[in-house]
Amino acid sequence: MNLEQTLRKFELLEKEGNLGILRRSFNFTDEPKFWQYSCSSPEGKYESSSLDENRQLAKIKSLGEYLERYCLDNPQQEFQFYSYREIKDLAIDPALFINFRDCDMNFRKKEYVEKVRESKISWVEGRRENDGSKTLIPAQLVYVDFKFEGEPVIRPRVSTGAATHESFEEAFYSGTMENIERDSYMIPYLSKKQLSRIKLDGEFSDIMNYFRRYLLDLHIFETTTDLGIPSFMCLNIDRTGIGPAVSVGLKASLDPKEGIIRAVKESQQVRQWIRNLWEQRGGPKVSCSEEIKEIEDRGFYWYDVKRIDEIEYLLNSPPIKDVRDIQSEVTDKIDLVKYLKSKNIDSYSVDLTAKKFREAGFFVVRAMQPQLHPLFLEETFPCFYSERLENQLNGREINKIPHPFM
Repeated sequence: MNLEQTLRKFELLEKEGNLGILRRSFNFTDEPKFWQYSCSSPEGKYESSSLDENRQLAKIKSLGEYLERYCLDNPQQEFQFYSYREIKDLAIDPALFINFRDCDMNFRKKEYVEKVRESKISWVEGRRENDGSKTLIPAQLVYVDFKFEGEPVIRPRVSTGAATHESFEEAFYSGTMENIERDSYMIPYLSKKQLSRIKLDGEFSDIMNYFRRYLLDLHIFETTTDLGIPSFMCLNIDRTGIGPAVSVGLKASLDPKEGIIRAVKESQQVRQWIRNLWEQRGGPKVSCSEEIKEIEDRGFYWYDVKRIDEIEYLLNSPPIKDVRDIQSEVTDKIDLVKYLKSKNIDSYSVDLTAKKFREAGFFVVRAMQPQLHPLFLEETFPCFYSERLENQLNGREINKIPHPFM
């Protein structure tokens, strides 16, 4: 990516009035220093943020996320209204995206699946990436903030799998890797799996020591699943009580070293955001899952130093893995869809790109892999079921402590 060329494309969008306002974000003086930016629409409806040690890249990340947020709320194609029963030969089965068990809700799953299949819902055209054929996909699985009145909820809506890039292929790849990253986080967390802790020595010593100067302890864990695609979780731990006690960053990458660094940066971006909100709101207390109503409430739940005890089973594990020993089962991104299919994971895509963004040279794509376990943020509608999770649990109980990632 030519950063200057990419920024010029964004500048053109800005001149035409098709972009939000980019601002340098507030940075606490007692936190590690990075370039931080936010981009928001004039009325504040769409917002994005970023953090990076490279100033140009920090700007691009925030601007790209802004395009993503806009496109996730502004459908570019007309909806089609059918029940799945009417178009089942032309559409993906919405039941593939229903991830709760009978004991999780006040209704039975089998009956709910039938309700979803029989209800008239909104559909958009997507593509089956394994063979390039067209297929219809429930619109509520594609768009995040758009209102779908009168439709049964298939799955709590989050932006996982949406990405912006300068080509459709790169955007789809980024979205797919995010889906893998979230699956690789949720399954170990919900199953309370003991994870391998990465040795932060050698080339990682500098960043670890830099964070320690600010009394922050970094713990990196490999979350790679049976898919064999390197995935990592960074637990950014603060025992001082000044900021959030636990902040989490995730990354799946064919390059393990890159994955680790990007997980660290994401953990710090989330930490800064939650600390800022916490201080603005006068130190709100969230003491149980029932009080988690908004995404930031999850951050407030994990603000208390006492919460660290809930992940001590991870923190107490010795560093037992060298990043140089981690290899990806996929070596070329163009092989990713075919490889996932060999693991019984199907891939779909929806092009979300608004015309004004496409003309500037950008693509916004939603990548979907229904068999991967989803990230969920609504404690009242938990996603505690997938075949992949069941295989990992092997009869054990679900870890119902609210997970710390946002």
